[in-house]
Amino acid sequence: MEHGILSRQLEALKQSTIVTQKPFSPAPVQMQETAEAVGWLQWSSGAAEPEISHLIIYQGQDEVYLTLMAPGTRYVEYLGRTAPTTTTDPEEFMTMQTFGPWEIKKEKHLQSLCLVLLALCGYRIRLDQERHRAEQLRGEEPPWHALASSLVNQQEP
Repeated sequence: MEHGILSRQLEALKQSTIVTQKPFSPAPVQMQETAEAVGWLQWSSGAAEPEISHLIIYQGQDEVYLTLMAPGTRYVEYLGRTAPTTTTDPEEFMTMQTFGPWEIKKEKHLQSLCLVLLALCGYRIRLDQERHRAEQLRGEEPPWHALASSLVNQQEP
């Protein structure tokens, strides 16, 4: 089933932050997650693909939250502008959707969190396999192939 931000490809499990703040206060956490997401996008702007979502894992003491971040197709371009602009174009925005909390001291919550993380990892692996097959059909090598080949060739018999 395709559902908004979940229908995008998943980039990676990026960061886990532990804070001792209790009770959970969403505004500072959302600001921190947004800043991390912007930094991540700017750092990886050459490789940023608009159809890929990014996963941020936040642990606040005994609770875990997952946030899926999906940049619009022109969001990285928007970030790179030097002149301030006001826009209403949804492709120049970033969407963030938070799920949770999962309480890590409750077995049922932890089992549910593990199932969600395994599903997201499995989804990403499947997408990578499909992309790799498509690259092979086009006669392209994935960017990691040359590095992997050189590492294998350096091993002693």
